[in-house]
Amino acid sequence: MFRKKTLFVEEEFGFSLIEVLASIIILGISLTLMFVFINNNNQMIEFNRTREEAIEVRQDIKEWFSYRAQTEDIVNLNQFVLTQIENESSNLEENEKMRRQHLILDNSGIQYDGVNRSVYGEIPIDESNPNRGKFLYKIKYAPGEPEKLGIPENLRLKVENQYYLGVYLDENRKETDYLVRIDVNRKSTNSNSKKDGIEVNVEIYNRKTGKFLTETIFNWVPEY
Repeated sequence: MFRKKTLFVEEEFGFSLIEVLASIIILGISLTLMFVFINNNNQMIEFNRTREEAIEVRQDIKEWFSYRAQTEDIVNLNQFVLTQIENESSNLEENEKMRRQHLILDNSGIQYDGVNRSVYGEIPIDESNPNRGKFLYKIKYAPGEPEKLGIPENLRLKVENQYYLGVYLDENRKETDYLVRIDVNRKSTNSNSKKDGIEVNVEIYNRKTGKFLTETIFNWVPEY
C-alpha cells in the first residue's frame, strides 16, 4: 500500500506591494512635514533675530537725538524743517512739503541743484571738529538714486523713500541690512520747534525684503 503524502506549503511572511507603497507614502508625508516644520522654525528664528537687531537700530537712532553734541549737526542739516514758515500750506510746493516731513542725519542726504547749492539750505556737517571730535555716521543716503543703496523695488514706489530712506551704518561705517526713515509730525503748521518740539517717528525696514520691522515715536526739542 502506498501511504498518502500530504504536502505543506510554508506561508511566506513579508509586506505586500500595497503595504510597501503605503509605507513609502507615509514616510514621504512625514519627511515633508518635518522639513516644513524645520524650515518654519528657522524662519521664525531668523525673523526674531532680525527684529531684535532692528529694535537695537531704532533705539540707537533715538538715543542719538539726545546727544547734545549731535543736536547742532541735526539742526544744521534740517533748518528747512525746523524753521517756522508762515502760511506754509499755500506757499510750499509738493517737494518742499515732503522735505518738511522728514529729517536727514548725514551729509549724503543733502539735495543739490545744478550749481552745487543745497536745495533746502542744509549746512553740511564737518567730519571732524577739534572741540567735539569726529562726526558719528549713522545713515547713508542717495537722494533720487535708491538703486545705489539696494533699496527693494516695493519701497522705491514711494517718492519719499527715494530721498529720505537711508541705510543704517554700523560702528565701522559699513552698510547693514536695515533701512531707516525719519518722519516729522508737526503739531501745527506754524508751531515753534525750538519751544514746542516736534514729533519724530523713526521707522526701520528690512533692506532685503522691504518689510517694515519696527518704529518708535518721541517728542524732540532741539536745543540750539
